[in-house]
Amino acid sequence: APGEEEPPLSNAERDALRYAERVRQAANDLYRQGQLEGAIERYTEALNELATVEAVRVLPADDEGVCPVECADGTPAELEECAVKCLNNRSLCFSQLHRHRALVRDASAVLARRPDNVKALVRRGLALEALERFGDALRDMRAALALEPAACAVANEAIGRLRRYAGRNSAASPEDKPAPEAPWKDEAAKRAPEREAAEKAPAATGEPSPAVQAAALKERGAEAFKVKDYEGAASAYREAERLVPTDKIYSSNLSIACLKAGHLEEALAAARRCVQADRRFSKGFYRLGQAHQALGQLSQALGAYEDGLRVADAASRGEFERAVESLRALGRAARDATAAAEEAERAERSARAAARARERREAEA
Repeated sequence: APGEEEPPLSNAERDALRYAERVRQAANDLYRQGQLEGAIERYTEALNELATVEAVRVLPADDEGVCPVECADGTPAELEECAVKCLNNRSLCFSQLHRHRALVRDASAVLARRPDNVKALVRRGLALEALERFGDALRDMRAALALEPAACAVANEAIGRLRRYAGRNSAASPEDKPAPEAPWKDEAAKRAPEREAAEKAPAATGEPSPAVQAAALKERGAEAFKVKDYEGAASAYREAERLVPTDKIYSSNLSIACLKAGHLEEALAAARRCVQADRRFSKGFYRLGQAHQALGQLSQALGAYEDGLRVADAASRGEFERAVESLRALGRAARDATAAAEEAERAERSARAAARARERREAEA
């Protein structure tokens, strides 16, 4: 009833919560280190522990090997809060690994208990967009914007894009309609000819063309970089990229300048643009790996270096091979360092399960 205090947790529930919280914190540490698969395993372990006291229901594994989880009705607030945090954080890992269906399931479980969770709404909306469920994605983004109109820039930007694509596909049935082009591809295709002409043509006022201005800015950036004026270099490369956004060199140079200046998120974004511009340009993957590594996202860094190694020429292969081996060695060291702790936790979990079984037998006697 409203206003009625919850009964205290039982000993078994308190033990399960304590263990699940410790495992959740370990998962958070793995996430910060970029070990996304390891983090997913630990969040799942914490949820499985909560299932032992019926705080959550663990459903059969899906085709990706992930067991969907639902919060049980009547779960004590502390246990439910731990479960919601694990599901929300696991969905973030799925987001970065582009596992959209698993993300949608976890975010939906969060929203079933926390319908005003804006992060879960936006995250699920982006995954639904990737799955081409544009109408559902649009509903999530509108709900997020209604809850947080001032701070939800991602939702605001997505709504216009999704409205077009949801409307475009509403006339045809799912069986009849062709798969839509991604929005950014559609817009890029429309604007490519005019953009190329604008970059190469001299301005009507007699000023240098954007391409000439960008080349001069590149030289200015290179001079600033040589004297370790990384902020100045980033500023020059940023303007050059704005003038000629199709040139991968400006994105690559901006990424390394931002990395040196400590603007890690911008370095990552520039590296991603570089890779999108030309997936045969190995240096773009190297910049992407450097940015992920600086952010502590080691799994993504390793993936970027491995992708770069596949397209690298003979002169640059050694650099990629050293980066790959270095990160693999770090991964091995991290696994070795946590193995003993995990074994101790498993032993503790078994001991607690045995103690709970003894308690039940004694209560039934």
